[in-house]
Amino acid sequence: MKKKKLITVLLITYLIAFADGFCCNWLLRNRKRLLSCRAGAMVKYRISKIIGYCVGLAGVVLVCLPLVFTNTAFAADQQQTAALTVIVYNCENQSGHVVARLFSAQDAKAFGFEKNGAIERIGKIDSSNSSKVVYEKLPFGDYALSVFHDYDDSRNMEKTLFGLYKKRYGFSGGASKANFDLAKFSFNRDQVIYITLR
Repeated sequence: MKKKKLITVLLITYLIAFADGFCCNWLLRNRKRLLSCRAGAMVKYRISKIIGYCVGLAGVVLVCLPLVFTNTAFAADQQQTAALTVIVYNCENQSGHVVARLFSAQDAKAFGFEKNGAIERIGKIDSSNSSKVVYEKLPFGDYALSVFHDYDDSRNMEKTLFGLYKKRYGFSGGASKANFDLAKFSFNRDQVIYITLR
């Protein structure tokens, strides 16, 4: 996205530079002819001032317009990201860490506790058996979050022989299972999500 905006700014700058050069060249080449017309001194003076204003204005536009487009592009980029804060409650104890894995809509099929395509954050567990992780400058979009208490720091969620999770876990949206549509939320501003592990 940034590359496309930069290319657009450069193209606009080139076009303005070309137009400015063409106009200035025409005005300078025809200045004597414009001023030598049968007109009074005041008219000639005004024509000269108009030519000067045109050249000056073209130069100002040439300098300022790319800056405006660049600032607008950067502002747009800044407006397209925000911070997502995840507060996790009810860890079993203070051993290990909390593992949070954020999945975008593009990786919906991989949603779960595996890292496939996920943006991972690791959080320390405080004295209240809670934790906090932050996703800075996260692009706007639809996401789903899976969290678990990784008490042995294996970065894996193990299951029992009966298919039950061995570690406490939770999902965004209060989802009870690893289903992207159930855990999905729209992210378009600074946001805080609270998850209680089960």
